Amino acid sequence: MRGPARLLAEFAVRYGSNDEMLVGKGTDVSEKGIGFTGSKIFPPGTSLAIEFHIDSAGAEWFKVQGVVRDVAQERIGVEFVDMAEPEKMRLLKAIYRASASRHQG
Repeated sequence: MRGPARLLAEFAVRYGSNDEMLVGKGTDVSEKGIGFTGSKIFPPGTSLAIEFHIDSAGAEWFKVQGVVRDVAQERIGVEFVDMAEPEKMRLLKAIYRASASRHQG
């Protein structure tokens, strides 16, 4: 059985709390979560607001809530929480689109 579709790519990420958003760089994303690097590391169990986009520069940002599940060296692994089904479907479409364009290029 396959796991969720995962895109391995670099993309823009903002993360933190609504009071202080930090800039990071995405490394991978799926419908279940996201991996990224950034200037500030949060310990597992920390709730974060996360914003990212994986399409072209003009693409709409995804804005989600997540919980840090894993920290390995400089990479933070976050599981999405309470993502609505329409948002999940929009994310899956963006992942498949980005994946297809990488394979064609």
